[in-house]
Amino acid sequence: MRPGRWRPPSPNEPCRATPRPARLIPPGVAGPDGGGSLSGGDAPSVATAASDRWRRWRAGGHVMAAAIVVGGVVGLLGGPSAPEVDDPVSAARWFDASFVGLAREYQVPRDVVAVVAVALRGGFALALAMSPPGRRVVGWIAARAGQRPWLTAVVVAGGAFLLIDVLLSPLAFWSGFVHAGDYGLRTQGVGGWLLDWVAFRAPTWVGAAVVAGLAYAVATRFPRGWPPLVAAGGAALLVGLVVAGPLVLEPLAYDTRPLEPGPARQAVQDVAAAGGVDVHKVLIADASKRTTRENAYISGLGATRRVVLFDTLVQARQPNTIRAVVAHELAHHQHRDILRGSLAAAAAVVVGVYALAAWLGARTRRGRQRAVSDPGAVGLVVGAVMLVSVLATPIEAAASRGMEAAADWRALQLLEEPGAFEQLQVQLARSNLNRPAPPVWRHVWWGTHPSPLERLAMAQRWRAMAGSPPAGPPRRAFVDEPKAACDTASPGHAPARRPARSAGA
Repeated sequence: MRPGRWRPPSPNEPCRATPRPARLIPPGVAGPDGGGSLSGGDAPSVATAASDRWRRWRAGGHVMAAAIVVGGVVGLLGGPSAPEVDDPVSAARWFDASFVGLAREYQVPRDVVAVVAVALRGGFALALAMSPPGRRVVGWIAARAGQRPWLTAVVVAGGAFLLIDVLLSPLAFWSGFVHAGDYGLRTQGVGGWLLDWVAFRAPTWVGAAVVAGLAYAVATRFPRGWPPLVAAGGAALLVGLVVAGPLVLEPLAYDTRPLEPGPARQAVQDVAAAGGVDVHKVLIADASKRTTRENAYISGLGATRRVVLFDTLVQARQPNTIRAVVAHELAHHQHRDILRGSLAAAAAVVVGVYALAAWLGARTRRGRQRAVSDPGAVGLVVGAVMLVSVLATPIEAAASRGMEAAADWRALQLLEEPGAFEQLQVQLARSNLNRPAPPVWRHVWWGTHPSPLERLAMAQRWRAMAGSPPAGPPRRAFVDEPKAACDTASPGHAPARRPARSAGA
C-alpha cells in the first residue's frame, strides 16, 4: 500500500485504528502528554499564559489597594495635631446667660429632629436590606431589568437615596426653613429653599446610581477579580470629585467672585505673607441670599484650590477677625488637610469594597445568593452601604475635629494675636447661635469642629505657652464691634426672636 492511501482492513488482519486527521488540543486543555498542544512541548498554552497574567494583575490590584489603605491611614494619623487642652474655660467668662439660653433654645429642637432623621435613615436601610417588602420591591425591579444586574443596581441605589431624602424632606424643611427663619438665620423664600434642597441632594442621587451601576457591571464581568477594580475606581472617583468639586459642585450652592482690593484683601495678604503661602484664589460666596450665618472654607486640590469667604462674614467683620479666619484656612492648606482627608476617604472606600466582597462571597458559598452580582441581593448591598454611612458619622466627625483643632493651633502661631482668635470664636458662636458647650453625645456624633469653649481654651493654652498675658476683658469687648453679627439680618427678614441674643452684650 502506498503511504497515505487507505483501504478497508482484511478479515485476516488484526483490527487497527482508522487513520484520522490530527486533532489540535484546544488552548488550556491538557493533551495526552500533559501539554497544551499536539506535540506536547514545554511551551505553555496561550490560555495558561493569559491566566498567569490575570493572576499577576489581580495580585497587583490587591497590592495597590493595600497601598491606598496604608496611605490613607498614614495621611490621617501622621498629620499635625494640636496640644491637649486640659483646663476648660468658663462659658460665663465669654457668653452672657441670655445668649447661652437662646442658643440652647434654638439647638435643642434641631438635635431632636436630627436624631429622628438618623433613626429613620437607619430604619429605612434595614427595611430595604432585610424586610419582605423590601425584598419584593427589589425582586420586582430585578425581574424587569432582566439579565442586567447593573440596571437593577442603578434603579435601586438611585431610588433608595432619592426616596429616603424625600421622606425626610419635611424634617429638613422645618429645621432649615421654618425654625431657622424664626431665629433670623434665613433670608430666602420657600421657592429658593426648595431649589437649593434639590441642587444639594441631586448629586447624591445621581452619584449613588452611577457608582452602583458601574460596580455591578464590573462584578458581573469579573466575578473573581472585581474588588481591586471597584476599589481603585471608587478611590479615583472620590479624589476626582475633590479636584473637580469647586468647578462642578460648588456652583450649585454659591455664586462666587474674587475678593476685591480693600481691608479684607489686605488682611488675607498679610496672613499669607506671614505663613509663606501663595494665595491664588480668595473668593466671596453669596451666602447672604440664603442665610445670615458666617463661615469660610477651603476646597479643591492643585489648580482648583481656593479659599472661600461668606459675604456675610466679610460684611460683618473687621480686618483683625478676618485675618483670624484666613489664618485658619491657610493652616488647612499648609497641613494638606484636603489631600489627607481625600486619601483617608479613599482608604475607607477600599476597606468597604473588600469587606463587601468578603461578605458577598460568603453568602454565595452558603447558597444565600446565586452569585456575587446576583440582582436579587442589590437591596441588601444598598441597604448595608446606607447603614454603614450612618454609623460612620462619629468616625468622620472625630477625624474632622482633629484637623480643625490642628488648624486652630497653627492659626494662633501665624497670627500671634490670640485676642483676634478669641474675638472670632465668640462672634461666630453668636452669629450662628452655636452652643458654647454642646452635649457630649451630640458633639461626638456630629461635631466636626471643636466647640467654642474648646477653641477659646486652646487660645488660653497658646497664651500660656507663648508667655502672653491672660485674655483681656471678656464678652462685652468682643460683641460691641461695628457690624456685629447680631445686626446682619437682611432687610425684610427681621428675626422674630433673634434680638434677645444681644440682650446681655
